Amino acid sequence: ELLENPNAVNATTASPDFLLNRIQLDYQSLWYGISDRGARLTRQINQGSALYEAAYTAGSTNGTWSNAYASILADVDFLLPLAEKSNLQRHMGIAKTIKAMVLMNLVDTYGDVPYTEAIDASNFNPKVDNGATVYAAAFTLLNEASAHFTVANASGTPNDYFYGRNYTRWNKLVNTQKLKYFLNTKA
Repeated sequence: ELLENPNAVNATTASPDFLLNRIQLDYQSLWYGISDRGARLTRQINQGSALYEAAYTAGSTNGTWSNAYASILADVDFLLPLAEKSNLQRHMGIAKTIKAMVLMNLVDTYGDVPYTEAIDASNFNPKVDNGATVYAAAFTLLNEASAHFTVANASGTPNDYFYGRNYTRWNKLVNTQKLKYFLNTKA
């Protein structure tokens, strides 16, 4: 008992609402970082005086990598069992949609990335999964998310920073991400 930190968040003290809030805010930050970098590389916005070869080093994307794995994906995996236990279907739908988008963003940005072993805190060298495999996992998550948005007897009302609890719009986002999946994976 003396070794337990009373301030530490664990499964009994965590609020699914606050977790989902953090996931949504972290995704906004992740997307901004990825899109800003891409826009600068393609000269859609000014890159300043930076040269391509010096502007983006392996270390310059550490924030994106950390935000995706240590924050968003870890928080989604922590949230899902809590939300399922309390029948928070919309929480699960939003979280799975964001997780799918993060996975597709990672593949689009880096190519093959760790996924199946990525969130294991004891594994410092997770294996890299093929981008097509990660995309397929994202597609499965999108199908699951869509089902969560249409469940009639869901509990809870999440803070929805993107669509203000309009789950029809969330389903449109899911469908748009599915379109992206097919455009990127089918010849």
